[in-house]
Amino acid sequence: MVRLMAVACAFIAAAAHSQSINLNSDLLAAARRGDTDGVRALLERGAAVNSRNRLGDSPLLIAAKNGYTPLALLALERGADVNQGNLSGVSALMAAAFEGNVELTRALLARGAALASVDRAKKTAVLYAAGNGHSSVQPSFSCASASSIRPSTASANAPRPSRPFIGAQLWPPSALRSTPERALPA
Repeated sequence: MVRLMAVACAFIAAAAHSQSINLNSDLLAAARRGDTDGVRALLERGAAVNSRNRLGDSPLLIAAKNGYTPLALLALERGADVNQGNLSGVSALMAAAFEGNVELTRALLARGAALASVDRAKKTAVLYAAGNGHSSVQPSFSCASASSIRPSTASANAPRPSRPFIGAQLWPPSALRSTPERALPA
């Protein structure tokens, strides 16, 4: 009898775990569709707002990538991690900047999104916006507080550069060469 009770408890626990997995995968599917009401219903049923797909994309990041602003704002309202990046290091702020989504960019910055975070190619949200010509997003970055920009390798007493750091400093090209420079024909 005890053995039967143990098997029944294990079955119930496995079913609850399976239901949790299904809720989270359903949440990600609803986010991909841009179904704000479906996402809201799944969150109310207990789906995890920071669930991730196999690429590491959360519902917030999926919404930011696809321009689903109401869905992204819902995820923020429910406590989504604004600095959670995917496997490539892309954050919701980078995706919103890439899309030129001023409303979402401001909402993310207001909730503490890290302006200085970089993806695996060492690009910041500022570079994502500039690369796509989204100058409308730029004022949002300049309004972000200076305290949100924390260089991870610089000490607190180190002198600050006279111009803001935007990305990897790869200029002049001679800094990239590993062989001696050769004169180019004029």
